[in-house]
Amino acid sequence: MMSQGVPARAEALGARLRRARVPGVPWRSLLCTEPELSRGARMGNSALRAHVETAQKTGVFQLKDRGLTEFPSELQKLTSNLRTIDLSNNKIDSLPPLLIGKFSLLKSLSLNNNKLTVLPDELCNLKKLETLSLNNNHLRELPSTFGQLSALKTLSENCLELSMLPQSILSDSQICLLAVEGNLFEIKKLRELEGYDKYMERFTATKKKFA
Repeated sequence: MMSQGVPARAEALGARLRRARVPGVPWRSLLCTEPELSRGARMGNSALRAHVETAQKTGVFQLKDRGLTEFPSELQKLTSNLRTIDLSNNKIDSLPPLLIGKFSLLKSLSLNNNKLTVLPDELCNLKKLETLSLNNNHLRELPSTFGQLSALKTLSENCLELSMLPQSILSDSQICLLAVEGNLFEIKKLRELEGYDKYMERFTATKKKFA
């Protein structure tokens, strides 16, 4: 059985590479590649302000492939507005603890392809967050309080550096779609964790709903 939410071919390729362990071949890098920034990706303050003004009207803030090295502090003006934040394909290495947990209406947060090494506990204050995507970062662990994200349904954390997941993700959360390919643990180890049966019940119920 493949890890839920990951295409079967990607899962099969990952399994073959793990079994082979060909010397000198970085199997993980074949699955987890970092995109190059396009030319002219960096932006000025005026362009950033324009994006903030648009987001204030739409509730959606999207700044991908811009070479950002930090979470935009300008978003503190929009903590009660934003429903979606997408900062994928940048170089952000941390999230501001005093800001990230204040987005009271946020439903979707995408931080794929950044340089994150740790997540602040305050992230778990996002009580309306339904979708969190963290693919291709440098995270070695997740907050043990992830189970407090009571609305979270979809968690995508492919190609990180995790040695295992917090048990609360399986047993205490409402997550029903979990993608974890390309980490440092084998999927079969995940299936042995206490709470995996509860996760599978949620996954199966969701699958039937859309069948």
